[in-house]
Amino acid sequence: LRSICHRLNATPRKCLGYRTPAEVFQSNLMEIQNRLE
Repeated sequence: LRSICHRLNATPRKCLGYRTPAEVFQSNLMEIQNRLE
């Protein structure tokens, strides 16, 4: 199950501008963290 999850989160998506879901998630977390500081 973990390998399937990793594969899905590491696959670039056209709808995300060819970024991976993991990259988008990390970017959003950093943006939120910067707002809170």
